Amino acid sequence: MINILHAGYRQVEKAKTSKNFYLTTVVDEFAILHPHEENKEIGPAKREFVKSRAAACVLIYCPSERKVLMSRQFRVPVFHDLSKDPRHNEDNIADLAWIYEIVAGVVEDGESGSETVVREAEEEVGIFVDPNNLNCIGKFYPSPGMTSEHWSVYTYEMDKTLAVMRNGGLPTEAEAIVSEWITYEQVKELLNQGRIIDAKTYIALKSIGM
Repeated sequence: MINILHAGYRQVEKAKTSKNFYLTTVVDEFAILHPHEENKEIGPAKREFVKSRAAACVLIYCPSERKVLMSRQFRVPVFHDLSKDPRHNEDNIADLAWIYEIVAGVVEDGESGSETVVREAEEEVGIFVDPNNLNCIGKFYPSPGMTSEHWSVYTYEMDKTLAVMRNGGLPTEAEAIVSEWITYEQVKELLNQGRIIDAKTYIALKSIGM
């Protein structure tokens, strides 16, 4: 039987928020009842996290042709992190920072997760995704100790591969998205090499047996 934990949350001081360009940071000071020891309180403690909007993503794949639609985007946090690693040179870091991902985006106001992936698929790769054929494999917090961000992860099976918009994304958002169909064998090789480092992409690929 699953043990139900009671929150017993008590805010010590009103949470402080600060916003810098896009991200909002929250500092929360609280105390919480111990789940197994009656009337014992843990804290007060402070926690800092990034407040984030919900997001959604979709893995588009074609079993009949054994292909998966993958995109590569340049990710600044990855670039900065790799720059500290002496094992990499500048050219290697630049290549690795163009990480492999699936179609994804932030859920806009009034949208559902499925509506988001339909919109993002058109913007990023130029493919229409039928919302009635989307398969939601789960909703996940990728880093619950650091951010409130949570993802709805979908898969979408196609009967045949279609031409994709090779350079996708919105120019107004300075997106640089390069997409292509790659074979199951190529995906497995990338996984074995540790080249697929995006969590949502990894989860979606594992859900179809990669």
